[in-house]
Amino acid sequence: MTDRFSRRLNLLFTDWERTHGQALTYRELAERLAEYDHRVSMPYLSQLRRGQRTRPAGSLIRALARVFDVDEDYFGAEICDGTPPNDELVGSIAHRHLRRLLVTASGLTSDSLNMLVELASRLRAAEGLPPDSCVRP
Repeated sequence: MTDRFSRRLNLLFTDWERTHGQALTYRELAERLAEYDHRVSMPYLSQLRRGQRTRPAGSLIRALARVFDVDEDYFGAEICDGTPPNDELVGSIAHRHLRRLLVTASGLTSDSLNMLVELASRLRAAEGLPPDSCVRP
């Protein structure tokens, strides 16, 4: 059974392949992590993906976040009520700020979500963007 960290890491690998048109190898990831002053072995990366290692160092999490262009809390974010967000849905969203918004908004009441939609509509108008015609009350 995999843990939250490995599920999230695997989603990033999947997203990388979708975005870049080719898989990210452990060797390539290790090289990219070294650019951020974090050296890690390819077997260790494999163990992280398979859930055999579940508590990576904070410095590795920070380096992975930089390589994959996600917020550091992506790997461990939980909703305030303790309900974990849908990892597959969160991982399918390419824009990191939208992923963070989704995780943050999960678990809010319907009234709060409606306020969030209204705020987003006002921000779109303030930035001169067209209204979202897909939003329904």
